[in-house]
Parts: sequence; C-alpha cells; structure tokens
Amino acid sequence: MTFDTDDLADLAITLRAHMNAAGLKVAPASPSSTRSSDVFFVHPAVSVEAFLETLDMMAPAAVFVLAESFDPDDMDTEDAALRSTAEQHAGEIFRLSVLWARDGMLHTWLITTDWHDALSDESEMHHYRAKGLQQMDRELMYERSRNAHCQLMELVVESPDFRGATINRRTVQVRLLMDANPALVDGLIFPREFATAARRTAADEVARWEARLADDEGVIRRLALELRGVRTQREQKEYAARMLRELADGWALTETFVDQMRRKTRDLDT
Repeated sequence: MTFDTDDLADLAITLRAHMNAAGLKVAPASPSSTRSSDVFFVHPAVSVEAFLETLDMMAPAAVFVLAESFDPDDMDTEDAALRSTAEQHAGEIFRLSVLWARDGMLHTWLITTDWHDALSDESEMHHYRAKGLQQMDRELMYERSRNAHCQLMELVVESPDFRGATINRRTVQVRLLMDANPALVDGLIFPREFATAARRTAADEVARWEARLADDEGVIRRLALELRGVRTQREQKEYAARMLRELADGWALTETFVDQMRRKTRDLDT
C-alpha cells in the first residue's frame, strides 16, 4: 500500500484513535530532540497492522505521534529541476513517526510518502553524480561496505562480551570491537551507524530468546529449582539472570523479562 500526504494526515488521526481505545497515552507534546533510536520499525517492512500489534503488546507508558512537514531547503541538491519539484511539496506532511520507550530502549516506527521517497532517491543519485562517481564505482563501494558490515557484525554478534552486555553497555563493546578491526571499519560507508545496527540486532536476538523461553515450563521448573533456598531478592535476580543468559546462548535478557520469569516460579510454588 502506498501513501500520499492526505493519507498520512488521516493515518495520524487513526493511530491516535486506536491508541486511545487501547488505553495507551498519546503525549500531547512533541519531543524537541531525541537520541538515535535503538529499534526501528519501518513501513512497508513493518505494516501498520503489525506495528499496532507490537505497540499493543509492549504497552508503553506514553507514545509520541509526530507528523512532519517537508522543507525543500532540507534537500541536499543543486539540481534546478529536482529543487523545483521539491518546492511544489513545501509544507506538506511527508513523514509520520511514532516514538516510545520500553526497558530503557527507544523505539521508532515511521512511514514516508511515495513522493518523498522518490525525491530522496533522485537526490542521492544527483549527489553521487556531483562527486563524479560512476555506476560501477558506486556498486564496488557498496559491495565493499556490505562485506565489511557483514564481517564486522559477525564478529560483534559472536562476541561473548557483547552478548552478555546490558543494553547500556552494548555500545561500549561495539566500539571496542571496531577499534580492534580498523580495516573493516575503513570499509564501511557509514561507520557511525554500525553501532546502531548492532544494538538493533542484539535487541532482535534478545526478543527472540525471550519469546522462546517465556512459556517453556521446563525452563520455569529448572529456574524454580535454582532459586530454591536463595533468600534475598537480589541474589534471586542474579541467579535468574545468570541461568537465563546461559539458556539464551549468552544473551543478557532484559530485567523486566527476568523478573517475569522469577514471578512465574513463585506461581509454580503456589
């Protein structure tokens, strides 16, 4: 399904209505600035329906819905024809973003209009032409970057230190591995975005393991045995986090999930 400016304006109203009906609080203000998101959900890879299901499941305390207007001056191009086309869309809504936080992680789902995607693609092509890059040169550059990205990501994901790091420590581990592999980093077109991609990959892996372990009665019973005789809550949390990390192939799971599993062991005892 494709979207134009009017579609996004209507969708913003529909999203707010759904969130209100689901008991989610839509923030009345817009954030003046945010850090880079840890997890991106981008349309059409994540449809409107899939996004709403995810949002309902996560049930954040507050949600920001942002409809952004287009400013032609933001287009990085000197091509007269492209700038003329961009100016025809001045002030139109071109992007709808939804932001929320959960477990210390910032999530964003966004959708853009077809005309803005087309303008962005054309602007990028003009940008490369201005630099005098030929098609083959671009393909070779991207291929080198993709290969470097895949190799470096494999090293990061396989690192026990990265897997065992908490959300706040993952960036540090990524930077250490990048510093240890300068040749691969030199091959990246956008090295600053690699840490974000690594955190996103980690979040996906953690979510996959949590979904796998959540309703496994065998895991819950084993956890109950491990916690038997452990008196303090702090020690219980440490035992539970350690055992679940081992079962999740070394991935440090979220504190919320560990507490949920710990509560299930108490329900089992009763």
